Amino acid sequence: MDSKNNSETSQAEKIYALGEKPPLGVVPENMHAFCVRQDR
Repeated sequence: MDSKNNSETSQAEKIYALGEKPPLGVVPENMHAFCVRQDR
């Protein structure tokens, strides 16, 4: 396995918290999201 590819994969698998930005060029599989909804 290529070490660069393995490094990118491990970063992409991390779940990013609110306000935490992934490294430039990395598209994570999962991220936490914040949703503002109007009261019903």
